[in-house]
Amino acid sequence: MAIWGYALCLLTMMQLSPSAASADSLVVHAPVVPFFPGEKFTYSVEYGFITAGKASLSVEGIDTLQNIPCYHFQSRAWSNPTFSPIFKVDDRVDSYTDIFRLSSLRLEKHLREGKYKKDLLIDFDPILPLAYYPEGDTLETTPDTQDALSSLYYLRLQELKVGRTISIPHHDNKKNYPLEIRVLRKERIKVPAGKFTCFVIQPFLKDEGIFKSKGKINIWITDDEKKIPVLVKSSVIIGSVSAKLEKYEPGTAVDLTAFKPLMRDTVPDSGCADTDLPLETGGNEYEIPPQDAGSQEDKDVPVRAEEEPGKGW
Repeated sequence: MAIWGYALCLLTMMQLSPSAASADSLVVHAPVVPFFPGEKFTYSVEYGFITAGKASLSVEGIDTLQNIPCYHFQSRAWSNPTFSPIFKVDDRVDSYTDIFRLSSLRLEKHLREGKYKKDLLIDFDPILPLAYYPEGDTLETTPDTQDALSSLYYLRLQELKVGRTISIPHHDNKKNYPLEIRVLRKERIKVPAGKFTCFVIQPFLKDEGIFKSKGKINIWITDDEKKIPVLVKSSVIIGSVSAKLEKYEPGTAVDLTAFKPLMRDTVPDSGCADTDLPLETGGNEYEIPPQDAGSQEDKDVPVRAEEEPGKGW
């Protein structure tokens, strides 16, 4: 069972030049993003004409990892009781992304697909830049690289145009490689959540992510500021798998000015280069409803501060 395992990456950070400001005035603003804590997409996963299970993408909140405030993204996929005796799926992926640099800080995978089982943990230092594995391996990466889940949220910040190809650096499973995303065309489609005008994109994959797939994948993403993934279709060894958006919950805006970016010399034993530059934050203040999905009530989402999020699953 598989699909979403593309990775579309590298959230754009604000470029700061020494000539643009003095050391005393240099500031970093948290970029405006089209998602909020509490945002959740729920999908029906279908294998041919069979409803095989459910999947979800969510912004769990804002956590703290290594003293850095970060978005906690999560994906889940699970087979239903009818399909589980044939092929049981219970996948979870958690990604933690610096709210200022918008680069990956940690990726956790817990994949259970039939007899296939995989657990993976990667910690990133986006400035050195390095990726750390629990077994002791340390690998060089590209600056501000993305992981298999955070990369999806990068795509939602990009300007999509028919004919455009986006190439983005990415790290997973001890490998660095660019992901290539092609914008094929526009289409008006209908899914359980409503009717949407979408860009159809095709990512070229080399590894697993939310789902695992070795076939061709097409993704329908709304042509608006939210850029919601409403449909995914993937060819597999036998037949095809699709994920259709059933429900959209927009989440609740958070005042990002309450968060301060990390001073690198405050990270104990990180091995990171220190900096004495004073930093301040900006904000994020907008919300756009889905095109035809109907109104959703906002819900209160707690903002957590945990040194080691994602443990104990």
